Amino acid sequence: MFYLRLAITALRSLETNFMRSLLATLGVLIGVGSVVACMSILEGATNEIIGSLRSLGSNVLFVSPSVARVQGHPVGTKQTLVIEDIDHLMRELPDDIEAIAPEALGQAPVNRFQKSGTYTVVATSNQYFHIHDYEARAGRVISRADTNDETATVVALGSKVAEKIFGGTDPVGLSVKINNTPYRVIGVMQKRGNLGFLNADDCVFIPIKAGLKRLFNRKWLNRLTVMGADAEKLDDLSKRVARVLRRVHNVRVGQRDDFDIYTQEQVLQQVNEATIIFKIVFYSIAGISLLVGGIGIMNIMLV
Repeated sequence: MFYLRLAITALRSLETNFMRSLLATLGVLIGVGSVVACMSILEGATNEIIGSLRSLGSNVLFVSPSVARVQGHPVGTKQTLVIEDIDHLMRELPDDIEAIAPEALGQAPVNRFQKSGTYTVVATSNQYFHIHDYEARAGRVISRADTNDETATVVALGSKVAEKIFGGTDPVGLSVKINNTPYRVIGVMQKRGNLGFLNADDCVFIPIKAGLKRLFNRKWLNRLTVMGADAEKLDDLSKRVARVLRRVHNVRVGQRDDFDIYTQEQVLQQVNEATIIFKIVFYSIAGISLLVGGIGIMNIMLV
């Protein structure tokens, strides 16, 4: 009976002080909502990144230039990873490697008439699409002949780029300008979302040799993606690739590699470590929101 009277008294107090009750409830909702939102955003982003990395397959190595340092301070990446490294690796490890895809990345304006935008340009080879199982929904992807042609001016558009530039028009056979140079559209890629480290739908793809010479005006690469012939021997393949690259790059005994090699599991481990830091930051923000909300509720109730 005592508890029933308490409940009735509380309900009458809430009804009598409706605005105070509403503000108190709003404070609780904002505090709890911020916590739930932070947790949902973080978990969703983490799962998407991990899912995109796992979709690349467990038999893939990522080779990238290591960080260049001057007096111990990072000043960018080393420019020692070049397209000729692919020939050395395929010649010395033909039974261990199924395919290698070079990647040179950059931002460039893409436009057709009045429609334009700045997108990620991926200069790569035909092997890139084989490794990632990435196909065109219209037209075709970059071929081997395109890859080896230093004068090729062909491009395959990501699905979002094609939609933004051409709308509902079929772009295959038409032309776009990339950094004011005309390129003939040979294909439109299927919708894929995140593909490893990139959102493939917001990218355009051009042949590697022509891209290095005509668009980027450089020789070094941002990354090599190596598909191993046997997923069970990936760690051994990583060591073999490192030995070949050290010799080709003239890295002396005792010196650090001028490149980094990651397996899928190592990349996932780095993502998980980064996620822990983000969790601490997000939950700290959510905790502050709860604290502020709690103080506000306390003041309102005391009044």
